[in-house]
Formats: sequence, structure tokens, C-alpha cells
Amino acid sequence: MRTNKTTKDTGFTLPELMIVIVIVGILSGTSIANFSQRWAQERLLAASRHLQSWIDQQRRIAIQEGKACELSIDTAQAELRPSSKITLDSDSSIPNACANQETFEIRKSVNNGSSINLSVTPSNATALRFSFRGHSEVVDKNGQRLTCSETSIGECDALVLNLTLSESTKKRCVKVISPLGIIRTGVSQSTSSSCSYSHSF
Repeated sequence: MRTNKTTKDTGFTLPELMIVIVIVGILSGTSIANFSQRWAQERLLAASRHLQSWIDQQRRIAIQEGKACELSIDTAQAELRPSSKITLDSDSSIPNACANQETFEIRKSVNNGSSINLSVTPSNATALRFSFRGHSEVVDKNGQRLTCSETSIGECDALVLNLTLSESTKKRCVKVISPLGIIRTGVSQSTSSSCSYSHSF
């Protein structure tokens, strides 16, 4: 006697499909978050390199012109702009070799950089000055050079420009070491810690 076997169409059940959709959703959400974080880090890296290059260009102008160059720091607008003149004290000032240079707008130096924040160390620094020899010094709001007694130990020999983004856990830094005027870029794994300058990747 012959029996007909009926074959049942096999497929995915609704619970199985739901589990697969949930897993794909979790993996997609994780990868998008990682991509967003990485993109923010790349924007900070690009901005810090553009800033380093621009500061070095102003230093070279001071050397070529044989005159001092002063750059005012605006943390609220995340900008560095050449001062119109260099105030030495309440009675005297000298021309600024960089006065005709364009303002460097950090937020416009990279695509989608409108949320980049700038802070400085030491916090009372308002300008960076290069001599005609390319030497640097950090200046306060009165146009006076900051001394070690006015800052924490280790902060008086350098100006650190800290760049952060709310989407990134890392921080990028541009450090100008006084008095030699050496400019370096660094990175920190968190926005609250100091930058490392051994490598900037």
C-alpha cells in the first residue's frame, strides 16, 4: 500500500522573525553610535591640526617681518584673532606683525564643527605673543606676560588650547611651549584629563 507524505512548508515563525529584528536593531544602534563618536573624533583631529598650522604660520610671519605678533584668544567664539596692536603697558604699544591676517575660526575650520568648544590652560590667558625671533609667551588681559607665580607649577611654560565636542569622549589639544615657541598637538582619552603629546592619533 502506498501512502502519500504531505510536505509542510517550513519558514520562520513570527517570534523568530521578531528576535532577528531585535538583534539587527541592537547591532545597528551600536554601530551608528560608534560611527558618530569616531566622526566627532576625526573633526577634532582635523580642527587641532588646522589650528596648529595656523599658529605656526603666524609665528613664521613674526620671524619674517622681524616684529612681534600677538594673537588674542576668544574662548566664547572659539577663535584666535591677531590683535590690532600689542600693548606693552598702559602707556606704550607697538605694531602687530600679524595684524592683517585673517581670524582663525575653529568652528568653521572643519565641516559640521559648529559645536566645537575651546578652553585654555592657564585659564587667565587671553593672548599668545611671538617675538621677532619666534619665541613665545602667554599674556593676560592686561597685556602682561604670565609668570609662574600667577599660575600653577608647570602651567607657566606653555599655553594649551583644548578642543572638545559634546559627541566625543576624547579631547584634542594644541600646546605652545614657551619660551621656544614649539607647537605640538596632543590627545586625551577623556575631556577632564590632561593631554598626552607623545602621539596625537
